[in-house]
This record gives sequence, C-alpha cells and structure tokens, in this order.
Amino acid sequence: MTSRWVFLTALAFLWSAFGVAGAQKTDKASGSAKQQVISLNGTDSGKLVSAKVGREIMITLQTIGPGEYAAPRVSSASIRFEGTYFPKGQNPGGPKQVYRFIAAVAGQAKLAIPHTGNNPTYQISIQVTPN
Repeated sequence: MTSRWVFLTALAFLWSAFGVAGAQKTDKASGSAKQQVISLNGTDSGKLVSAKVGREIMITLQTIGPGEYAAPRVSSASIRFEGTYFPKGQNPGGPKQVYRFIAAVAGQAKLAIPHTGNNPTYQISIQVTPN
C-alpha cells in the first residue's frame, strides 16, 4: 500500500507540474487533415496494431484487485512513451490508467505493460508505417 501511495503522490506532482495531455485529436505540423487517436484497452492485448508515423496511441487499462500497471517496456524506437495518468471518475474497486505513446519512426515495436498484482501483463505489437 505504501508503494501505491508513493506512486500516486509522484504521479500527482508530475501531473500538476507538467500538465496532462488528454485523449484528443491532434493536428500535425504538415497541415494535413486531423489524425484520429488510436484508442486501445485491455481487450486488445496480444494483437498486432498498425499506426502511421506521428499517430498518437492511447491505452486504457483497468486494474481488478490490488496492484497497478507499471512502467511500460518498449522493444524499439518505433514507439515513444509520452506518459501515463489516472483519468477522473475512478472506481475504487477497479481504477483505470491511461498510457500515451507516439508512433515515432517506421518499424515494429513490442510493447509490454506489467502489473504489480495479479493482473496479466498487457502486451501488444505495433507496426509503424511511414506517412
């Protein structure tokens, strides 16, 4: 419980210090049409997902029981981790965490987000394609 408190306190500090980017549509510098955010959740674990360079990827995971999802492991520079936050309106019996990534360069990355309790590790492969 102490580690959870420390984690939440640190997260709250970072959230207030740097702000949190919500899951919203983004307009790329190239002036092209707005790109949709790729929204994933726990049911997508084990899948292969395709994303174009520059696309934002949001993964929402819910904890059932004790523990929380930890820092993600990314296998290549194709995907860049941008941060995580706890969205408003949490359910104490099953809190949610949102992870934000950017498809950075063409290639493929395997992404794993381990859990500190009994929930399985979230795993997904992302194929990043050029614009």
